[in-house]
Amino acid sequence: MSSDKISKLLEKQLKTIGQELRIDILKKLDHFDRPLSFSKLQKEVLGDNPNSTNFSFHLKTLKEAEVVYLNSKGYQLTQLGKKLLNVVLSFERELIDEHKTLMIRTSKYSKEPFNIKKIEEYLIHEGEVEEFLAKQISKEVRKRLSQTNIQYLTAPLMREYINGVLIEMGLENVRKKLTRLGTPPCEVHKLFNGLSSSPISPEHFIRILGSDVSEQFLLLNLLPGNLADLYLSGEIALLHLNYWSLRPLSIYLTTESLLNLIEQRFSLKPQNLSRSAEYFQLIAHFFEITNGLSKFFSQDLLLGGFNRHFLSIFSGGDQQEQTDYFTFILSFLEHSFSSKTFSPYLSLEFQSLEGAQEVNDSSWLFLEQMSTPDSARAFPANPNIFLNADLIRNLDIEWERFNTLFSSHLLDNTIFYGQKRSHLLNSTLIRVKDPQQNRLILDKIFINLPLLAIKANQNDGLFFELLQDKLAAVLKLFKYKALLVQKKLKGVAAWQKMAGSLFTDSPTEALESAIRSISFLGLNKAVKIHCGIELDRLQTSEKFALQILRTLNEHIREENAQASDLYELSQPHYGLFLNQLWDDNIYTSDQKEEHFSSRIIRKASHIHLDKRISLFRKFAKFLGGGTVFHGIYESNTLPKDELLSILAQADLGAFTLSNKLL
Repeated sequence: MSSDKISKLLEKQLKTIGQELRIDILKKLDHFDRPLSFSKLQKEVLGDNPNSTNFSFHLKTLKEAEVVYLNSKGYQLTQLGKKLLNVVLSFERELIDEHKTLMIRTSKYSKEPFNIKKIEEYLIHEGEVEEFLAKQISKEVRKRLSQTNIQYLTAPLMREYINGVLIEMGLENVRKKLTRLGTPPCEVHKLFNGLSSSPISPEHFIRILGSDVSEQFLLLNLLPGNLADLYLSGEIALLHLNYWSLRPLSIYLTTESLLNLIEQRFSLKPQNLSRSAEYFQLIAHFFEITNGLSKFFSQDLLLGGFNRHFLSIFSGGDQQEQTDYFTFILSFLEHSFSSKTFSPYLSLEFQSLEGAQEVNDSSWLFLEQMSTPDSARAFPANPNIFLNADLIRNLDIEWERFNTLFSSHLLDNTIFYGQKRSHLLNSTLIRVKDPQQNRLILDKIFINLPLLAIKANQNDGLFFELLQDKLAAVLKLFKYKALLVQKKLKGVAAWQKMAGSLFTDSPTEALESAIRSISFLGLNKAVKIHCGIELDRLQTSEKFALQILRTLNEHIREENAQASDLYELSQPHYGLFLNQLWDDNIYTSDQKEEHFSSRIIRKASHIHLDKRISLFRKFAKFLGGGTVFHGIYESNTLPKDELLSILAQADLGAFTLSNKLL
């Protein structure tokens, strides 16, 4: 074809598409990338004014120029039409770049001209995509922007365009990497204006927003999608999600090790104090260290032998002096608890000491001060008290005095343990094999048993298959937790110094050997869903429930054979322990007790105490990481002293008389 003919053909084609309406037709057909009927195309181009122009004339002209063709499904672009449109769009972009400056407000609250190179760099550096793919995505974004009337862009709006392209291209993994963390503005407004709850302090406001970012970062960027989905669906429950990747759950320390640290740091020997000022200094240093430790765990700190090693220092003197010292101790506890939003951060173990009546008397005096009405107001959530039942019996007290001591607010956080069981429990219910060794509790992860029962639909084989799958996921979560916490704390000088002083192993080894607790929610509810009746009412239900714990225990033992006994199967023991889950709306308030109670034997069971104890012990043998028997004084006709005596001699390990400990 001669150059003259080519020029005339080019002139004809340019005249054909040289009208705004016709270019709009080409853009719409290209956008949908599928045949459009006449009416659909007309509505897309002209909107609600279909008669505003002779649409059929323009469409016919494009068809005659072989830019558009019509088949049985509708109108589409020809190959020539696509090429012409690309030329037009390219020319259009050049004009935009030359005559129009599209401004973008960045995340740093500044303005800068739109630059396609910035999108490419963003995709390469943050999305970790190859350069050729970054260029392809950037061109598509620029193409879509050129088809709008936007004159002022924000960084979030630009990300929406990019995310839209990524989703259409099947690049969901890249989109997750580019997801920005934060709280929706509507929720921030609620917090700021106090609409979602009672007014909050500025510090609490910032803490909530920061927690949201930390949680989203964990679920979107640190955990694999399949594990994050298990949490989001409620199949697996994680505690303190905002700190989950940053620090261990709990710490067990002997009180003696804290006193040794005080002696090293402050040259204050606890056993050689002579003046009141030195006793007060000791108390202040003691809580200075415990408060400093609170930055490095999420749930609580259990102090083993608190009365043996700490309260004993103040025994033997004038009772008024002891009262003054204990009042000073309680003032530090009150300050510590006032900064916590849920679950006590400190658990205190009270041992029974044969032949040490002065120490036992000091323990009694301290507990009496904790049980006063003023103390109830000071501690809306008391420290957890782990009390050797022999300590009460050996005091030879009147039971009226005992009832006064264990008023409701103190009893609600008291767990009694027997002398025959050597391991200690903290509020995460973790067994400490050696009471003289400080240990970290890496975490406690829950399997939601009722959800498994619903999915299994009364199929035994499927239920245990699902149970093993969830257990495997929990083990993977622990491995991620260990790596993340190790990475975070490795460079924290304060942690290295503190851990180096308190643990026999190095800080790294202490984390590597940290206890990993595996637990469960809703055993009774799951059994009722699967078997149709509660575990305490039918032999088949009891057998099924025992098989659940047996299966978990067997798999944990197999894992421990290769993991140096790091894993423990344990039971949660009180309702506040799971408050964060409910506050995060994973479970609704009406599900708290019925669906997700931590009891082995349900609260409403009417079986006799002897039968209840016998049944509980069948389950407890599988829970090496700790479990608590709920005696529930209010539901028994026995006097409290007789009930306590029966439970203390039943070799239950640990028990409570509280009606509020779920």
